[in-house]
Amino acid sequence: MEGADHLERMRRIAQRVNSIPTLPVVMTKVIEMVDDPNTTAGQLADFISRDQALSMKILKLANSAFYGFPQKIGTINLAIVVLGFESVKDLGLSAAVVETFHTDQLGHEIDINKFWVHSIAVAAGCKILARNSNINISGEIFIAGLLHDIGKLVLLRYLADEFHEANESAKKKKQELYKAELEILGFSHADMGGWLAEQWSLPFHQSNAIYYHPYPWLSFREPNLAMLVNFANVMAHKAGHSTDLDGGALPELHPKVISYLNLKLCDDGRVDWPFYLEALTEEMHRASGFLSLLKS
Repeated sequence: MEGADHLERMRRIAQRVNSIPTLPVVMTKVIEMVDDPNTTAGQLADFISRDQALSMKILKLANSAFYGFPQKIGTINLAIVVLGFESVKDLGLSAAVVETFHTDQLGHEIDINKFWVHSIAVAAGCKILARNSNINISGEIFIAGLLHDIGKLVLLRYLADEFHEANESAKKKKQELYKAELEILGFSHADMGGWLAEQWSLPFHQSNAIYYHPYPWLSFREPNLAMLVNFANVMAHKAGHSTDLDGGALPELHPKVISYLNLKLCDDGRVDWPFYLEALTEEMHRASGFLSLLKS
């Protein structure tokens, strides 16, 4: 999926989508400041604190059970100190993205709540895997999981007819959605999401994980996060956190993902799904209020 074929699909996206969803100006500046190694914690806290709505949202999310910090975080400065630049950015970005994609712009035929529950389940799955694997990845885990399917919402907004055609075709053929998208659109929702992440200036490892989450074994550069998102996506579907936009076949786990992540296995060599699904159930219980906070 890399090389000339990948670039051709990116060119097709750029031709088909004349305008893209944009983040709030304040969030764009936050991303720019976090990416600047000269930015101090005080400068970032001062800038975020000027936007009362964003500050309140970040603090509510940081204090949610899903994030799991044991003591109350009362100021943006403290949030930055205890959570780090990347995590604070990701919390603000999460809120901004959910706000950017309104149901009335996507059509009423989709259940947007199910979409975000699935997305949070994948983000939660990434956290579980990071704790139980030998892959050391920091704050970028959550946002890559949350935004792995964001390309579907872009396609619904700008190329709804073709996207619905692909979804129906995948259902009839009982195939994964991205395969039907490639046939009909020439690119997939994963391509679209990764491309959007690039336009939003997200770090390479995050956009790469979104690009390659259906087939991370094809990514030759920094596949770690893509592998985590791929497995977490399968886990979320197995736990029943699916959407109306998943085509006709649930994603299957590739042997290369199993070996790469050094997953917990049963005595017969198969993935210990009860272990992972129980962990996800516990994580989603803690996440019960997270979505309502994102949408509030």
